[in-house]
Amino acid sequence: MSDNEVMKPGEAEVAIERAMNQKPKAIMMREKLQRMLDDEANCKQFVGALRRMMHQD
Repeated sequence: MSDNEVMKPGEAEVAIERAMNQKPKAIMMREKLQRMLDDEANCKQFVGALRRMMHQD
């Protein structure tokens, strides 16, 4: 799969699980993201940052 192809939700979960099994840092990053997204203010800020990144040329 190339970087430009869109993953289906099931494929994304499998890729995340594989990465987590291969690299402990992936587990730590996922936990940090989950804690950050548990807070509504942080979640809105994160989504806003992602939107800005996606719309940059």
